[in-house]
Amino acid sequence: MNFSYLFEVASTFLAIIEGLVFVNIFLSIIVPRGKIRRIFEWSIEPILTPIRFFIKRSVIRISGVDISYIITYVVVSYLRMLIR
Repeated sequence: MNFSYLFEVASTFLAIIEGLVFVNIFLSIIVPRGKIRRIFEWSIEPILTPIRFFIKRSVIRISGVDISYIITYVVVSYLRMLIR
């Protein structure tokens, strides 16, 4: 069985997730509220929810700042680097 195809599919999926998170970070700076931003938030919300859960129960607490996007971006980038 050829696992290189499986790794390529996983890398592509992670690249899409990484792009969605990056666009959402960028849009949050330019357009804090809007329909386009809600679409991007909806698409990555299943990934952000567990990370927000762990942030609430950890020592990383920055009031008023949602760092779950940054943590998600770093984790997904690291996973893509491991797969390559």
